[in-house]
Amino acid sequence: MNGKYIRTTILAALALAGGALAGTNAVHSIDVGEYRTKALDLIRRADVPSLQVTMTSPEGVLSFCVVNDAFYAASERQQEVRPIDEKSIYQACSISKLPLAYFAVKMAQDGRLDLDRPLHEYNPDILRHFETEQDRERAKRITAHMVLTHTTCLPNKGYLKMSFQGEPEEKFIYSGVGMYVLQEVLERLKGQTLDVFAKEELFDRLGMTHTSYMWQKEYEQLAVYGFRKRGAQRNTQWSVRCNAAYSLRTSSEEFTKFLQWFLRGADLTPEWQKKMFTEYVKVPPKAGVPGDSRLYRNLGWVTEDSNEFGKIRFHGGNNVAYKGMAIMIPERKITLCYFFNSDTRYNLHGPLTDLFLKPKKRLYAHTGGVALPAPPVAQPLHTPRRPSPPLGTVPTHP
Repeated sequence: MNGKYIRTTILAALALAGGALAGTNAVHSIDVGEYRTKALDLIRRADVPSLQVTMTSPEGVLSFCVVNDAFYAASERQQEVRPIDEKSIYQACSISKLPLAYFAVKMAQDGRLDLDRPLHEYNPDILRHFETEQDRERAKRITAHMVLTHTTCLPNKGYLKMSFQGEPEEKFIYSGVGMYVLQEVLERLKGQTLDVFAKEELFDRLGMTHTSYMWQKEYEQLAVYGFRKRGAQRNTQWSVRCNAAYSLRTSSEEFTKFLQWFLRGADLTPEWQKKMFTEYVKVPPKAGVPGDSRLYRNLGWVTEDSNEFGKIRFHGGNNVAYKGMAIMIPERKITLCYFFNSDTRYNLHGPLTDLFLKPKKRLYAHTGGVALPAPPVAQPLHTPRRPSPPLGTVPTHP
């Protein structure tokens, strides 16, 4: 790969009609070169193929993509690598859940959905997913509120034969399965599939023209391959079904429009904004990481209560060969969104948020994990030594 696959962009003019980021503050000069250089160093150390990132703040907007040429040079399938830049499409992974959460809360605000009413009363067909009578009875108790706070006790995977891992509201269990059940309820209420009403009501409106829950023909040229391990590419069409838990595809620039829209209120009244971001469930501390987690589950989102930044709203994503992060910090008017395409064993989230947010102390959500290898140590220049004089002679000096 050559330099044409590495593009760095500072967005200097923001206009909704032109499909660029909208609603941000005035853009000032940002030394994007420094960010790009440091980001490229991080993905090289993590053995990650590429990184796409967009950040907005009162200081300006930066959006760029960096590609680890060394990774692709070692890949057995180098010939299939596509041009990667800031317009490329990545899998958004579990960040896919955020638009669904918005639709559920907006429908509740509009009186079309009661978050505390059992979901089967809106769509009895959801009970077909459960094989045992005991699980069907449990399924009759789950609500949208439980789904959005991950307290249904449904698992994260297992969409064909669903089963509970406890009684609803018994405990916190992160659940993609619950999100899919809620998706089927919203689809019944709206009379359309999620990919259709998300495009018509949200993505088209925000200028997210290449974002979709379903595979699009244009992705044949835009979608980035994911890598399970060096040289083992994962098919870009891996997810063919529309699933609110993981199937969204987008770019960091386009999803930043969604984050910016949320900073402006997302058409939610102050009352419903407060309900969406109420801290309903305390997230347990991470194993091996000391201290209080200060992490809470909202309706769809996660909040880290930071002494430095205030409330940090975020959601991460992991489809094994693709990973990402979406962050908004209302008090600072900051958004940060990035995606990369590798199942690297290293904790890359911590160094990336350190680089872009510059916290005095690493965010708790991104602590732990396997630290990146140290950067290569620059070797001192070698100065040739003058040959030693023969024994018995007196050395001369210039």
